Amino acid sequence: MTRIKKRSITKSDQWWARAEKLIPCTPLYDHRLRMVFAFNEHLSRGDYVGPSELWKSMAEERRNIHKMVTGFVECIASIPSWFPDLKDYKPGQSSRVIDELQAELGKDEEVVRSIYRKTHDNRFPRAELVGKEWAHFRHLQLWLIAGLEYIRSYGTSDFSVVSEKVVHTYIDIQYGIFGALAGALATRDEFLGRSFRLVCPKGLLIQ
Repeated sequence: MTRIKKRSITKSDQWWARAEKLIPCTPLYDHRLRMVFAFNEHLSRGDYVGPSELWKSMAEERRNIHKMVTGFVECIASIPSWFPDLKDYKPGQSSRVIDELQAELGKDEEVVRSIYRKTHDNRFPRAELVGKEWAHFRHLQLWLIAGLEYIRSYGTSDFSVVSEKVVHTYIDIQYGIFGALAGALATRDEFLGRSFRLVCPKGLLIQ
């Protein structure tokens, strides 16, 4: 098993942090929103502008996403301290170590659980309880895999890069968490599809 050094990580404020205490949040169907969706027919017109409140809401959402992505990058800066083989990794060099670590995170629950023990305090479910059916577990697992992908692109010397690619990866991973919990995912994104295959080798992937 990969040797892991102790380091803190920012806690998740996702809904499952409130939903998961002693039991996992699966099946996800139990947490569905009980509401009726109505499609706005005006969206089919090419000249639709929308109310000013909508644009204000979208701008606020973009600011929130940027804030969350920045936090994500700050969190994954801890990864090299947990996986010493990544020390001084530079973009462009052989990515075999990245592939191997991602595969290990996908198949070895104890590697993920070992990091969980060091990054989640007593406000969260005990590591001994948490497994693949828990959102806490899938969240950490996929963040680590995405963090390794960040290191593949940008290395370990600078964790300040917040590019459009990083933003897209962060958003995709949120879908990936739900896909992993459901055991099925539909995506055309190569990285997200590959990540799903790592964490759910027997799951349904539609590309």
